[in-house]
Amino acid sequence: MNAPAVRIAQKSTPTLIADALREDIQAGRLAAGTALHQTALAERFGVSRIPVREALRQLETEGAIRYVPSRGAIVTTYGADEIRERFEMRAELEPLALRLALPHLTPATLRAAEREMDAMRDETDVARWGKHHATFHRLLYEPAKRPHLLAIIESLYISVAVSLTPATLPDHMRAHDGEHRALLDACARGDVDAATAAMRAHLAGTLERTLAARGLV
Repeated sequence: MNAPAVRIAQKSTPTLIADALREDIQAGRLAAGTALHQTALAERFGVSRIPVREALRQLETEGAIRYVPSRGAIVTTYGADEIRERFEMRAELEPLALRLALPHLTPATLRAAEREMDAMRDETDVARWGKHHATFHRLLYEPAKRPHLLAIIESLYISVAVSLTPATLPDHMRAHDGEHRALLDACARGDVDAATAAMRAHLAGTLERTLAARGLV
């Protein structure tokens, strides 16, 4: 008997464009305040303006870009109060996701998270480091099985990532190592209180570095 066909989900063109632009923003190749012209983007990706427009809508929903009168779409730039507000939200939602996920974390998941942490330690490319960092946190949150919660967390993460600058990212990346280690050790022990405390400490440190990167402290 023939095996059933396997359906492979494929990303739409707008989503692929949004992914590429999001990576450029997180890597600092598109700095805060940069204008995103639909015609130029359509030429870059070899498509019409329609999928570009949809990709920009996706990024606007995430908070990575915003529309400004007479300028159109620009990479979002936040003030200190806006950055703090997003971290306040993250400080509530990410410990919640971790608390829900922790009873379901397996040794295999913890080993995978440790590999991502080790990869971050040795990585010098900002874009690749960002992918390892996102995967590290996703591995710790996904066992919570709260897709809407995780979507909000990811949106908040993307929105504050644009607040960093290429010149300050290396120091920002290195500072994460000890905080990630404390977080992962607490998860490995199954210590919910220690893990959520480590998460809040990590976010507090990240907020401080983010504000410093923008000269807002």
